[in-house]
Amino acid sequence: MNSRSKTSARLFATILAGCIFAAWSGGEQKGPEPLSTPLTQTPIAVGGGEIGNMLRQWYADGTAAGNAGDYYDNRDGGHSLLNLAPYPQLQKIEYSEEQIKTHRNSGMQTKILPHVVFGNSSTSAPPRQGGSNIRSYYVSSDGLTFLCSQYLRNNLYIYPEHLDHDPGHNGIGGYGDLYPTNTPYLIASQGSSGSDQPFMKAMPYVLAAFRPEVKKKLVQTGLLMPTIQMLLRMNNPLLSGSKEYLTGKAHPAVFQGTMVNVLGMVETAHKITPANMPPIALIRAVKEDTPSNGMDYFEPEHSEKLGDTPAVIARIFRGASYYRKITVSAENSRDVNRRPLKFYWTVLRGDSSKIKIEYKNPSRSVAEITIPYQERAPIAKDSLLESNRIDIGVFVHNGAYYSPPAFVTFYTLDNEARTYSLDRRPLEIAYGAGESIVSIKDWTAFFDALASSSESWPNTLLRSRFISEEIEALNKLAIEYRTAHAALLAEQEKQAKAAAASKAAGNSPDEKKKAAAALHAAQKAVNQVRMSEKNLLDKKITSAKISATDLVQRALDSLLRDTDFWSANSAALKRLCESAGKAALDKVGKIRNKLVQYGVAESPDGELLNLTPLVKGNSPLKGRLTRFEKGMMERLNAVVLGQIVFPGIVADEWRENYVDFRITSSKDWRDVYRYAPDGTPAGWTRLQPDGKTEFNAEGLLVLEKDALGRCVRAQNVRYELEPQRRDSQGRLIEPFLRKLKMIPVDAYREYEYDGENDWKGHPRLR
Repeated sequence: MNSRSKTSARLFATILAGCIFAAWSGGEQKGPEPLSTPLTQTPIAVGGGEIGNMLRQWYADGTAAGNAGDYYDNRDGGHSLLNLAPYPQLQKIEYSEEQIKTHRNSGMQTKILPHVVFGNSSTSAPPRQGGSNIRSYYVSSDGLTFLCSQYLRNNLYIYPEHLDHDPGHNGIGGYGDLYPTNTPYLIASQGSSGSDQPFMKAMPYVLAAFRPEVKKKLVQTGLLMPTIQMLLRMNNPLLSGSKEYLTGKAHPAVFQGTMVNVLGMVETAHKITPANMPPIALIRAVKEDTPSNGMDYFEPEHSEKLGDTPAVIARIFRGASYYRKITVSAENSRDVNRRPLKFYWTVLRGDSSKIKIEYKNPSRSVAEITIPYQERAPIAKDSLLESNRIDIGVFVHNGAYYSPPAFVTFYTLDNEARTYSLDRRPLEIAYGAGESIVSIKDWTAFFDALASSSESWPNTLLRSRFISEEIEALNKLAIEYRTAHAALLAEQEKQAKAAAASKAAGNSPDEKKKAAAALHAAQKAVNQVRMSEKNLLDKKITSAKISATDLVQRALDSLLRDTDFWSANSAALKRLCESAGKAALDKVGKIRNKLVQYGVAESPDGELLNLTPLVKGNSPLKGRLTRFEKGMMERLNAVVLGQIVFPGIVADEWRENYVDFRITSSKDWRDVYRYAPDGTPAGWTRLQPDGKTEFNAEGLLVLEKDALGRCVRAQNVRYELEPQRRDSQGRLIEPFLRKLKMIPVDAYREYEYDGENDWKGHPRLR
């Protein structure tokens, strides 16, 4: 490399890494001492089939760099350890006894290692206690900055998503996609312990396959790990062609092990020459909407900016406005050989029909992106996995290769229920949103009620949810189910006796061993019979090929979502309430009170419940209810179904939508936005259990209004989080979300208006 090239490489590496490195890690960790026998004298690979044969031939020809100088870092105590035997030149990061004793060898890596390093840690906290290592990085600006430093300083780690990226909601099945951003800075594997193995097994081969001069230049310029990310994504066997590289299919937040095409990655890596090395897309925010804390959103410890790094701009959608505009420049994108670049901007996740990308210069290196508010949605058509994140990918192409992606991401908060008008003005934002769940509590009781000849209203209602073919199939299944359930009860009785015998076993080791074996056998038998019972409920029973579980759940969900259920059946429900127990009535009373407190309904006499929808009009109620109002009606329906209509048969539950406690706080209010006759924002009305308050458009508490209803005197407020709860060991205690409190302060403002048509007004000068 000539002097100019060396200077360029050093300068480029400084731009990429040095200027953005933050001391989040608390310093660097050294690897092992140099070996006395050069690694270059050992084989490049042992075995490896076709890939191993190629690498050995290239190495003999001098066209493969090998793994001398490459290190593997295991950070789970060998729980998911890469077998190093196939890679004789690869070295392992070793930890001292002191580091192991103090657990500095475990979990997410927090140090930049001064080598070419790839590593893994198959460790994770439970979803509600911090979740995966990936999420722990992604929820803070410091975490993202550190990851970027790793990425641009030749360190790349692989972490399983564990339970952070699975179909479901609030722990029912799973939680959906819990990642508030997407990055190219690490590799997230779909699954739990061991799901990182396909990626780890590929890494030594790919690192070894680069030509020596190419690998040296990639390391010097900080482009080694970005290039590997490009190779992983470009060679994804699930892509139907290179054009799909610019789609979300190639750039998920989490990768399946089946997406690793080791042979393709190795062959592509070897083809790279010093003259055609891949470029890198580097982005920065030039201009953007900046909602005001305390007026547009309420988070004393957070803003909308989650992170600003050279390859990731991450935002949390907090402000009330429907749109966010952000102008992003990719002009700092680089090609080490200074080849001309083409710029590509594409929607990788989110509704592309609603997201606008407007280029601000002829080269398309600068773009203004308009992002609409987006509720939780499937990540792709027909996908069971849901997400609250929008991903915009930014790429450059140098005539030979695409860059790895840079991301602009926006994440909405699932525990907010928002409704906007047709002209996109906020109508309401309700906090603490969740979902109601109804399910069968006792299948025997359900089958008995369905088969009963009783003409009681609950039984009639139950039968009305099914057609005759379905009732016949369910009644037939009930016979098999009762037999299976009787067998389960019998085995559970045996298990209870075995447990008692185990507890009462004497001191003899043989006696204890025998009792423990009997208990284990009884537990196994219970599990087997329970699985048989479940399989019965899950088998297809109708011509429509639907199981009893799904058929009955569909019927329950239709009742749950019936917004007219309470009003249409008020007389029957009143009769049932007269004979209900105190606990059931108390539960119904509490949810009725919530509807009144949050302004969803009025109850003038304490018994009637009249809905007061925010959107007025003569169209059907179902189409006018806001997202929050629908949710509150479902909460009422769930309690009524479980406690009053089908007690003992149906279980009811409500769960607040889970959002990571490190990016939001807990609020218990509903803000309904007000507008003057000319459309001028007038503030909002806040409804919560301890009363109703009004705020003006500047976020001040309204104390006095004039005859037209305009604020003439207001009081400043501040927002404060309650202290985080911890146990005696300093560990966080659930619930992790800290309650947010509004506190009036001793500061006031008066307003005056220029005539009756002035709705905005201005502060009165003293």
